Amino acid sequence: MEFMTTKDAVKKWNISERRIRQLLQDGRIEGVVKNGNSWNIPADAVKPADKRIIKAETIDFIIDLDKSYFDEVDKLKQELDSKRPLPKEILKGWYSFIKHIKMMRLRHHW
Repeated sequence: MEFMTTKDAVKKWNISERRIRQLLQDGRIEGVVKNGNSWNIPADAVKPADKRIIKAETIDFIIDLDKSYFDEVDKLKQELDSKRPLPKEILKGWYSFIKHIKMMRLRHHW
């Protein structure tokens, strides 16, 4: 049986040496032999599938919502939109409230 090194596998499989070492440690490459500090990988070994990637065709995810699901949200949005732009007196009230809060923070060192 012929073997390749991790550096050979890097070239053959176009992945990093660190990734190959991780696959070796996880036992994901069949037929490997550890020789001291180095690994001998069978020359005909198949590159393991990357489990970190989810392929779209393996996903069985369907969102099935009632047609009226967003009606309440749409109604609330319409209500908000009808109040835009905000009247100047409301904005002035908010600005004075914010100034008041800032002054309170300065006085009380919040």
